[in-house]
Amino acid sequence: MKIDTSPKCDSNIKVVQTRNENPGTSTVGSNSDPSNGSDINKVWFADVKERKMKTDSGVFPDSFKFVKERALRRNDFENLREEEFLKRYRLSKIVVGKVVEEIREVRIPDQQKHTSISNAAVSRIVSKVSAAIASMRRRYVTFSSVQERPSIVQQFYDMYNFPGIVGAIDCTHIKIQSPGGNRAEMYRNRKGYFSVNVQVISDAKLLIRDIVARWPGSVHDSTIFSNSHIRAQFQMGAIDEGILLGDSGYPLRKYLLTPYLHPETRPQHNYNAAHIRTRNYVERMIGVWKRRFPVLSLGLRTKRQTTLTIIVATAVLHNIAVETRDQLPPEDLTLHQYITERRRNRHIRNQNLALFTWKMNKLQQLTGTHLHNNTSLRVVLLSASAAMLLRQRLAWKQKSAVKILALLADFYYNPQRDQL
Repeated sequence: MKIDTSPKCDSNIKVVQTRNENPGTSTVGSNSDPSNGSDINKVWFADVKERKMKTDSGVFPDSFKFVKERALRRNDFENLREEEFLKRYRLSKIVVGKVVEEIREVRIPDQQKHTSISNAAVSRIVSKVSAAIASMRRRYVTFSSVQERPSIVQQFYDMYNFPGIVGAIDCTHIKIQSPGGNRAEMYRNRKGYFSVNVQVISDAKLLIRDIVARWPGSVHDSTIFSNSHIRAQFQMGAIDEGILLGDSGYPLRKYLLTPYLHPETRPQHNYNAAHIRTRNYVERMIGVWKRRFPVLSLGLRTKRQTTLTIIVATAVLHNIAVETRDQLPPEDLTLHQYITERRRNRHIRNQNLALFTWKMNKLQQLTGTHLHNNTSLRVVLLSASAAMLLRQRLAWKQKSAVKILALLADFYYNPQRDQL
């Protein structure tokens, strides 16, 4: 194949197709020997335009030519082996093919004529595809029906002899970036980072039977359950059989059992032991869910609504993978090391934050003023207070000023202060 880029050609590149010896065939899209690793199933050519600036001779200078080489995009669905595909895309080809078939009607911007896709275009595509997958929630993320409940109850009972259980409930934090605005701090959880508190219910097969993904990270688990649709169904009798298992953060209800906080008798200890083992299914499900989609552990840096849509979409994909008995993807060791390092650094930041808080409280006692949360404004106020105290002739005020300046110097010249 050759591209005619002569100066006398039109502004668009002309694509000339060379034929093989066999008539009716073309080199475009033809597969080469699979062993050499150069299989290319689709070839897109850039729609290149040359800048309309000519010299006196009528020839385009090389510096004004924007001729791009052809863009070759691999079709990983056909080229990669099943193990490589699973490791890279976290789902098998069977599951991906099933999902693609169901969202085929989604209109995606045609990018075949461009050599690259902008970040804005990628963001729009991710948002549209995630919304299309999340729209399948009513089919794949549903609470057990009347016909299904006896088998689910039996599955839970066969494991740890806990009768009448139709699901285990728990909440997990999905890290996000700060949503901004006046209500941003509502998303900061008790661990100090921004998150969405997501409630999920799991069955014995590790299927997500219900998901609530809309509450800020500072909201308690019991509040999410009290305002959920599944609680209303249990309360009004729409679900008249079966029991949920929850941890001690949930209220005790006739349809929601929690463990004894201070067991004393042997039966209470046996109840707690069976409760913990049976409720462990929801924790296992969350672990599998986050292992399959590591972005749920690392954090999402998208808009709030897009973030909630992605969370629901991953729940749909998780259920499809479980129903098709899809193999769990291998753990990414590099990613595991990265998460471990982040947790270690978070511990260091928490220690520095505690030291910083102590210093600020001490400075507030010395100055007798309430300092604003803004660090720069704190420093200005403290410096002004120290200067005023130094002007006084009283010795105790001068000593206080020296202490203030010493703490400020220690804060500003501490090499770990940037980790706060």
